Amino acid sequence: MIENIVHTAKQTVKAMVDITSACRGALSWLGAAGRFAVNVWLRFAAWEAPRMFVGE
Repeated sequence: MIENIVHTAKQTVKAMVDITSACRGALSWLGAAGRFAVNVWLRFAAWEAPRMFVGE
């Protein structure tokens, strides 16, 4: 009986650690994607369109 309780408790702790690890990984990936999007937007905002006519 006690062994079953200990085993269940160990499984619960392992599941909690796995979920925490997965959340950290997802947040890390989202952070990297956000930084990439900001960099692209800043480069696009700083880009000056080429002039269509030479005389301008």
